[in-house]
Amino acid sequence: MGDSDLMTGAKRIAATLKGPIGQIKLTRVVGQHLHWFEDVRSRGMTWDQIITVLTAAGATRADGTPFARGHVSSAVWRARKGISRPKPTGPESASATTSVHTKQRSRPRKSAESSGSKIPRRDRGPKDAPTEEQCAPTSGVQTNPDKADLMRLMRRAAKLRTSAGDEGG
Repeated sequence: MGDSDLMTGAKRIAATLKGPIGQIKLTRVVGQHLHWFEDVRSRGMTWDQIITVLTAAGATRADGTPFARGHVSSAVWRARKGISRPKPTGPESASATTSVHTKQRSRPRKSAESSGSKIPRRDRGPKDAPTEEQCAPTSGVQTNPDKADLMRLMRRAAKLRTSAGDEGG
């Protein structure tokens, strides 16, 4: 693949991204142009270099910003593996108002009332927190300031945990 083929392919990708009513999703376009991505990767180009070429050819997000490296690399990976997003099934799939790209859950969420196991957290304000004097190191040994701060925070956290356990039981 020469430099002219490189830009020609990138311009084809940019043209494919432009749909009649808006931008087409990158994952669909990558599937159609997977050979180009494989060629440029085998040529030794990094994802950042590929994004630079795509941006120069006009292949960007709908808002004009370049694609993110993770977005492009994962779209290529999914296209190589033949993984696509699930399509809706049932009567709503024929509806024009239902989006194909709506995330679907494998199981419905439980509401807070139905789970029964969630206990609302008690609001703990500064009045419940021990003072610094209560959390000060008890030994007279001098330690480095960072370690002393860490120890003070650990004692404070332990005191908060034990006081919260006393109130809840």
